[in-house]
Amino acid sequence: MSSQNNATRYKRYRQRRSLRLPDFDYAQPFISYVTTTTYERYPLFVDPEPAGITLRCLIDHAQTLDYQLFAFCLMPDHLHLLCQPLQDSIPLQTFVGRFKGASSRRLTAFKPQSRLWQRGFYDHILRAEEDLWALARYIAENPVRKGVVASYEEYPFSYIQGIKPYLPLV
Repeated sequence: MSSQNNATRYKRYRQRRSLRLPDFDYAQPFISYVTTTTYERYPLFVDPEPAGITLRCLIDHAQTLDYQLFAFCLMPDHLHLLCQPLQDSIPLQTFVGRFKGASSRRLTAFKPQSRLWQRGFYDHILRAEEDLWALARYIAENPVRKGVVASYEEYPFSYIQGIKPYLPLV
């Protein structure tokens, strides 16, 4: 077999490639770092009202669907999330999909286009040697690295379990 045929053998033309690990059980209690963006990176969450509605939706879904939130940061056009399914919970992709669907329905008045979120999301399953709280702090400091605030404590749309409480949400 030529090297060109070998290189194209794994391409699936006209099919979307899954971002999930094949044969991985996302309902197991692994901690996941998730990033998802708004459709066409629209900066909807510059406005505090849709940002608060979105985070209230995230918190409600985490409580209802038995997910623990360790940290999150809602930036103007994307969300960083550190979470873990609890005992007998649903898979990560179902949790994220339900949250994104519910937040889209709640924010119809704020969206300039028909879609709120990009399709899919990126995830990283934490390994045993990775420091959960260092990653939580990294997530919360995202607005500092982007020059939005001087300190992560000032940013109202982020949270670290036990360190930075939930903001008063709409």
